[in-house]
Amino acid sequence: MATATVATSFFGPRVISGSHAGPWAWVAMATFAGIGLSVLAVLWPREDWSFNASAADMIADYVEPHPLEIELVHRDLALHRSASYDQNATQLGKLFFVFRLGLVALVVEVAAWLIALASHD
Repeated sequence: MATATVATSFFGPRVISGSHAGPWAWVAMATFAGIGLSVLAVLWPREDWSFNASAADMIADYVEPHPLEIELVHRDLALHRSASYDQNATQLGKLFFVFRLGLVALVVEVAAWLIALASHD
C-alpha cells in the first residue's frame, strides 16, 4: 500500500491537470482502490483461525477424571493439529491469492501512471 500511495502521490498530480484525467489515469486510480481493498482483505483481523492450545481443555479431556494412555493423547492431539492445519491452510491460501492480486494491481497501477504521464499533454 505504501508503494501504491507513493506512486499515486508522485504521478497523480503530474498527470491530472485541472479536471482532466485521461483513461490511463482512471485505470491507475481504479487499481489504487483495488490495492487498498486487497490490503484490507489481507490485514483485516479474523476470528476464524484455528488455534487451540488451552491447558485447561487438555487436562479436562486427557487427564481428569480418568487419564488416557499417552499414545492415545498423542494420536488425538496430532489429529486435532492436522485438522487445524488444514483449516488454516485453506484460509491462508485465499489470503495469498488476494495478496497476489494486489501485487498485480500494483504493477498495473504504476504502468498506467507511466503511460498516462507519457501521453499527457
